[in-house]
Amino acid sequence: MNETLAIYICYENKITDKQLIDLITYGIEEEGIPCHLKSDLCSNFKELAIIASNESQLDVGIGIDAAGNMCLHHSKLPDQYFLFESNHQNDKLKLRNIGVNGARLVKGIPFVV
Repeated sequence: MNETLAIYICYENKITDKQLIDLITYGIEEEGIPCHLKSDLCSNFKELAIIASNESQLDVGIGIDAAGNMCLHHSKLPDQYFLFESNHQNDKLKLRNIGVNGARLVKGIPFVV
């Protein structure tokens, strides 16, 4: 386990549109929480989110696949449950909000919709 206190974003290494990742990180950073990026061979966004949340000391992770599917997971939840799941690759506000909600989960404050 890495010792960085951060939300982990684990993304499929075949992602070509890095703006997806950038917009999510902007949302996290706007809330004042650091994030850590990790590329992975896995192509299942749910598995990527589980990997990310398990590696994060904050227990919060986001998984993104090459098709733009993404979800937010907390390591204390069962692996089949995800807090947010979406494919909003063309909606910049919703991408940012995935990051905002990950940070708000850490801070214990209400989510944005």
